[in-house]
Amino acid sequence: MRKNFLLVLSFFIFSNVLAKDEDLINPCIEESIPLNNALSHKGILLNDRVEINNIEVFLVSYLDNHGDVCYDKKYDVFFNISGHYVYSKKLFSELGDVYPEINKSGNLFTIDFEYGNGQSNLERYYFNVHSHEVYLIKKDIIQSRTGESKVIKFKDLNIKDIEFSKLLNVY
Repeated sequence: MRKNFLLVLSFFIFSNVLAKDEDLINPCIEESIPLNNALSHKGILLNDRVEINNIEVFLVSYLDNHGDVCYDKKYDVFFNISGHYVYSKKLFSELGDVYPEINKSGNLFTIDFEYGNGQSNLERYYFNVHSHEVYLIKKDIIQSRTGESKVIKFKDLNIKDIEFSKLLNVY
């Protein structure tokens, strides 16, 4: 009986921890924003929204107390899969002057990154969604400083394990 009680108690405790772990954090005002309220929150600016088969991806930026764009962390992205939000805090961390754009290619979501001082670099990342998870499956280097294009394939790399800052500008 005691084991059953502890099991039920741990379910409530750990599910609450997981729910808190999925909140967006506005770095300018250090405010935690529940994902379910993100699109209606005054500190969030929706930059773009893309939908494929009732699955949505959102590109957002953060606003400070004065309504100006926050430069501590410019962008974030999260997915809505049948009412279940998927988000990774470290996905867009430490990107600096990288400008993302979300889109779709067939049944895949894409995120394009353009960066570089004077010489433009363009990388496209392809994402597949299944079983309420989001996976990076491919990276296309469309334009680079070397002038060569290149395709790098990944074996279902979960977005919860990705940091774009470690993937960008790596040939």
